[in-house]
Amino acid sequence: MIVKFPSELSKRLQKAQAVWDNELAVLKASVLNLEAFYNVQKRKESSLTSSGHEQKLLDSVKNLKKEVCSLREEHGSHLTRIDADMLGLYDWIRDKVASVRSPSER
Repeated sequence: MIVKFPSELSKRLQKAQAVWDNELAVLKASVLNLEAFYNVQKRKESSLTSSGHEQKLLDSVKNLKKEVCSLREEHGSHLTRIDADMLGLYDWIRDKVASVRSPSER
């Protein structure tokens, strides 16, 4: 059985390779952390800039809702009166049609 003992040079190369691999892994982890931090910062900045625009839009929607409610209150009585007038007109026409049909059916 032949057993090879690594030479001093190959031992140093293996240690250097292990250190290099560890440093490379640390560097990759650092890059990933920096990318994640950059993405989070970018999202925060974009949300801060868009939140002003979103707030304006929300205020506009609230104002429109208030206007719609006030218009409903303002015109609600008119709509009720128009509905009553339309129903009255329908009843009147139905009665007139019934009175016109009645003499001819006799």
